Amino acid sequence: MPYDKCGEMVMVKMPTQWENIKFFFSYQLNWMYWRYFMWNFAGRQNDIQGSGEIEHGNWITGFKFIDNLLVGNQDLVPEELKNNKGHNVFYCLPLILGIIGLIWQAYRGQRGIQQFWVVFFLFFMTGIAIVLYLNQTPSQPRERDYAYAGSFYAFAIWVGMGVAGLVQMLHEWFNKKDKHPSWIIATLTTIVCLAVPIQMASQTWDDHDRSSRYMARDFGQNYLMSLQESGHPIIYTNGDNDTFPLWYNQETEGFRTDARTCNLSYLQTDWYIDQMKRPAYDSPSLPITWNRMEYVEGTNEYIPVHPEIKKSIDALYTEAHKQALNGKTETLINIQKEFGENPYELKNILKYWVRSKNNELKVIPTDSIVIKVDKEAVRRSGMLIPGDSIPDYMHISLKGKRALYKSELMMLEMLSQANWERPIYIAISVGTENQLGMANHFIQEGLTYRFTPFDNKKTGVNIDTEKIV
Repeated sequence: MPYDKCGEMVMVKMPTQWENIKFFFSYQLNWMYWRYFMWNFAGRQNDIQGSGEIEHGNWITGFKFIDNLLVGNQDLVPEELKNNKGHNVFYCLPLILGIIGLIWQAYRGQRGIQQFWVVFFLFFMTGIAIVLYLNQTPSQPRERDYAYAGSFYAFAIWVGMGVAGLVQMLHEWFNKKDKHPSWIIATLTTIVCLAVPIQMASQTWDDHDRSSRYMARDFGQNYLMSLQESGHPIIYTNGDNDTFPLWYNQETEGFRTDARTCNLSYLQTDWYIDQMKRPAYDSPSLPITWNRMEYVEGTNEYIPVHPEIKKSIDALYTEAHKQALNGKTETLINIQKEFGENPYELKNILKYWVRSKNNELKVIPTDSIVIKVDKEAVRRSGMLIPGDSIPDYMHISLKGKRALYKSELMMLEMLSQANWERPIYIAISVGTENQLGMANHFIQEGLTYRFTPFDNKKTGVNIDTEKIV
């Protein structure tokens, strides 16, 4: 039985084959492809994302009698929609010119039809074929016109050929009248064909004008300004929108080049880890000690979490300690050589388990990892220290996790190697699923969360009020 987002049972009616076909033509093909096509070659109502509403995101022509049939009386549209920068009317001129070019190419003999099929399949495979492949569902998070740009480029080839087709049409028309005024043909063709790009430019110039648009740049700068000024901080990001503004500020404006932006979605790949291990501008390399063969593609893609073996390990250590109390230290020494003094400490898990050459040991043997805290490093770090004490250990809970992926292993490696001497942050826009279950160790500084050894559930402090703005 299916459930909705609130966990309530819902009745689901299976659509018939005919309903599926209607959905394909009405939504997937018409709304999610031809609408975008007509935006580019007929006209666009506005740039507000539409979900079938009569006033949002439809295609128009500029001819009232047609538009009124398509989307209702446009004179009744509110002024803010009429003046929307995405409101563009091309009067179908590019569309008509493209159809002329398509026909002209197809009827130019054998060579013409061969060329036509080349352009047609470019048009089809980058347009309708993608519609068939994607099988898009309703309520997309954004307009998807960019997915079909290749198809629009292909049709633009026919638009260009439409000029040649128009010249031929005029020649044939004048030949019927036994007149051959080449200068008239050239003049008419120039006027008509220049009208198309001029009209398109006049309508779309304001759509593409990026002057005075500083929101993305300012957001990126605000993220970077949230980082500590000393210590060559690291900030984890995840999506494009919270990464590219930071890169722009660092790469183009040279702002906070001492900090390193690390995209977690890329950190799953070996080539990106290679980049992170190299210095960049004023930022030293990230604290990753793994050699390339340990993170190359296909290696350590994920490490399973097996807390059930913890009992066996505890029993082994308990027995070894009992023997050591009786003067038999050999077993304890051998175990500690194999797994470290504390097998659940992060540095030992990474060294003796995750990076082990024995594939049978490539597991996380616990769902509660501990990090021994260097208290002096914490005091020197510049982070907020709630209360008067610093914990001896930091605990990372992996409860519910079945495996750690390469990007998560790299995060743990950096946390272990940085030892609180290099500030590590994560952007507040990064989802909880990418926070490695460490949200209770975050203290907010501006638009970032800083990794700390403090459990904010115990201290009650999760914001550094001195650095919130």
